[in-house]
Amino acid sequence: MIHSFIVELAVKFGEKQAIVLDRLAYWQKKNQLNDKNFFDGHYWTCNSIKSFQEIFPYWSLKQIRSILDKIEELNLIKTGNYNFSPWDRTKWYTIIDSAILKSYEQIWNDYGVVR
Repeated sequence: MIHSFIVELAVKFGEKQAIVLDRLAYWQKKNQLNDKNFFDGHYWTCNSIKSFQEIFPYWSLKQIRSILDKIEELNLIKTGNYNFSPWDRTKWYTIIDSAILKSYEQIWNDYGVVR
């Protein structure tokens, strides 16, 4: 798997946050294209911290939690719970910063990614 980021986002918010934003933007766009996970005016993706660690094996659970918390504190993402089971506490994530989403849209259009 390749992990990348937009340099301007890394400068502004940190490399780790930019890497996670990249993955969240990708999954959010895939769900939009597949018309899946649309709630409260946003397309969402969900993952447990443990699942994130499988995606980012070079970070600990604590680091991942901290990165996601930081991104949320910066009001770049919003979290929710749209699980079918009331006992399932897996968080859902959506990028709410429109400038970030536009940056990814431009890159994807330029390179023909996420179609």
